[in-house]
Amino acid sequence: MKDYSKQAIVIQKFRTSIRFENGGREARDIVAQIRVQSDAGVKQEGILTFGYNRDTEQPRMVYVRARKADGTTVETPQSNIQDMSSEISRVAPIYTDYRELQVAVKGLGVGDLLEYEFAASARAPLVPDQFFLSYDFEKTTVVLDEELEVNVPKCREIKIRSANLSPQVRVEDDRRIYEWKSSNPQIVKAEDAAGSKLPPPAILISTFRTWDEVGKWWWGLEKEQVAVTPDVRAKAEELTRGMTSQGAKANAVYDYVASRFRYISISLGIGRYQPHAAAEVLGNEYGDCKDKHTLLAALLSAAGIEAYPALVNTSREVDADVPSPAQFDHVVTVLPEGGGTGKATWLDS
Repeated sequence: MKDYSKQAIVIQKFRTSIRFENGGREARDIVAQIRVQSDAGVKQEGILTFGYNRDTEQPRMVYVRARKADGTTVETPQSNIQDMSSEISRVAPIYTDYRELQVAVKGLGVGDLLEYEFAASARAPLVPDQFFLSYDFEKTTVVLDEELEVNVPKCREIKIRSANLSPQVRVEDDRRIYEWKSSNPQIVKAEDAAGSKLPPPAILISTFRTWDEVGKWWWGLEKEQVAVTPDVRAKAEELTRGMTSQGAKANAVYDYVASRFRYISISLGIGRYQPHAAAEVLGNEYGDCKDKHTLLAALLSAAGIEAYPALVNTSREVDADVPSPAQFDHVVTVLPEGGGTGKATWLDS
């Protein structure tokens, strides 16, 4: 048996259960048992944080408790749970609906077994009639037993990528249930591979059948936001005044959006998928990647230059077999004609 006595914590059990419905709603439940073995572990686990989306989810702490070596249990009261805005929202409050439950664990000490259960149910589907999931197993901490259960309607066709692990599959009434089991008995530091991307997540699930469906869904969120309002048109005319070439106009507009607008980083899937309207971003002078693209595209349109959004992943490879919004973390802008150059140009504002 391996000696884990020098680890600050050892996760003895970590189980995530997710249930999807046909309409796109989901409910998730996380149950954990964590052995705290040092003062560093107490500090690390003394305040628990659970993220959720205020507009679409209802969170609930089912319980938090510390089991002592003598068999006694210290329960954390509901009064120790705070519903807080996320750090990013304190910088730019209107740009995220992401919030956090923070729990100050009562009576946690060295040698305790920390147990908790967190649940969140959907108020509304993120994408009506679709659901998708991206999941990675823990690799930075010793984990003796990690499980993922995904419960879907039996009648629903889904695409699954399951790297290196095959799920156990069972059918119960009108449901199909997939279960993966993993462990991480030894922490292995990742080798430094500068310039290379990580592989896709261990588990990918999606009801999107094609990438065309993903693109049409995204365009449905984007198209009204790139409207050229009088303010946007006036700014485009100001930026391109006296210029005759499309390339010069494109450069002027890009330089303005890239350098004058503060970038507030909210990854896709954590903040909101839909960008803010171009006129709103213009007035606020800050935004995330999809907001900055929307303003850039609107200004370019006002200047007579065609531009489109492109979803990309900046850190991981994309699995082409599982069409899903969960595979992307960034939005850039594509000029099909390159602002007059005759070839496509990619712009990251």
